[in-house]
Amino acid sequence: MIGKRLEEFRKHFNLNQSQLGEIIGIKKAGVSLIENEERGIDSEQILKICKAYDVDVRFFFGQIEEIREAPKESPLEGLQRRMEELEKKVDPVSKLDPVAERVMINAELHDVVEKLMYYDAGLLREIKALITGYIAHYEAVDKKRAS
Repeated sequence: MIGKRLEEFRKHFNLNQSQLGEIIGIKKAGVSLIENEERGIDSEQILKICKAYDVDVRFFFGQIEEIREAPKESPLEGLQRRMEELEKKVDPVSKLDPVAERVMINAELHDVVEKLMYYDAGLLREIKALITGYIAHYEAVDKKRAS
């Protein structure tokens, strides 16, 4: 599947196989093998393409159908922004149903994490630390409500 997506990308940007090969550091024959699903492509090569042409990486993994621009903010910035938005929605001392609050938060977190599946381990560790901080915050809120 990635090979066909690579070919679609190349044609979309009017590149020949040699030009695409230069971007990812392989020869024309290697690009041909990848496009014909006879050879794999590593994630570093896909990321080079995405950075060079500002393309959303999800296209290559079949998660989106159209070639489109990558998001303008980093995944970590996006997560921080969304968590800040959540804080504004959820007042820690409000009388909202705690279960409903958790469902809303979990849905938001699930959506963010799902979009981050293809990023590197260092970034995921940063995200884990950020989420761990929010979990501690909401555990403290639960204790405050209980008292």
